[in-house]
Amino acid sequence: MLRIALIGCGAKADPYVTAAKRVPDLEITAAADLDSDRAARVVRSAGFHLWAASLGELLDTAVEAFDAVIVTTPPATRASLVQQAARAGKHVLVEPPLAETAGEAERLAAAGRPAGVRLMPAHADRFRGDG
Repeated sequence: MLRIALIGCGAKADPYVTAAKRVPDLEITAAADLDSDRAARVVRSAGFHLWAASLGELLDTAVEAFDAVIVTTPPATRASLVQQAARAGKHVLVEPPLAETAGEAERLAAAGRPAGVRLMPAHADRFRGDG
């Protein structure tokens, strides 16, 4: 079972919640969002109970509750979240753009290598299942 923490619970998170319900051996176990109402909505729709205001808080309080993260936050926040997850040994699926420059993207990809962390940019439309 691959356990996922959803980082960012805005509209871009919804397709991942929907897709996770259809994927065998995958479940969303945690979420983080600065807006607690949004986090609570996602938590209820996905059927789990663990949420926090930030990825850092999840890593501090529930690091064993998830194996990977999906980052759907605004672009300006993604690089630091990817680095934080990689340092914690968590695999990362991130909405594009991954970074503002190719050099920054390469640094992010390299950040997870020592821990064997996989970094995968992906767009939510890939998981819609209607095409």
